[in-house]
Amino acid sequence: MLSNLADSTSDYRLKVAALRYLIQNAFDKDNNITILEYAKKLYVISKTEIDDENSFIAIKAVLHSLARMNQLEQLEKFIKEKTVRRIIPKQISLSYQSYIYLSQSKLEELITLYNGVKKSLVKPVASAIIFNTAEAYFRLSNFDEAIALYDDFLKEYNHLSYCLLYTSPSPRDGL
Repeated sequence: MLSNLADSTSDYRLKVAALRYLIQNAFDKDNNITILEYAKKLYVISKTEIDDENSFIAIKAVLHSLARMNQLEQLEKFIKEKTVRRIIPKQISLSYQSYIYLSQSKLEELITLYNGVKKSLVKPVASAIIFNTAEAYFRLSNFDEAIALYDDFLKEYNHLSYCLLYTSPSPRDGL
């Protein structure tokens, strides 16, 4: 019923409210296909209305659902879209890029990416960036670098109760 309202109304605020509710409801049910469906709709209409706040919400939902469904090519393409690059913070895109590289076993590319930006990263560095880079070093048997990054991760994120191994950033990470 609410999805029909979102599809049929011409009132922008009502449409956005309905889509945001539907996205959150799909998150609560861990239904990534539905998240993606409604987030894409929200992204298109918020982009048309030049509404960066709702575009940001939609972008985060699209990124999360694509990662959870292991749609790495679409995820990488979406990260490179001009509007996405303008709206999301650099650390979010780096988090997802590190996830893509680690998932595809492109370990050297991940390390090169990290080393190219590490001096410009503002603390606290996103958990996925640190953990995924540490994991890349570990898989390449560069244990000293891996341990240093794992130590940084544990210092900054010892409160996390879930494992970030081979994972994408979560909206619950506060990204």
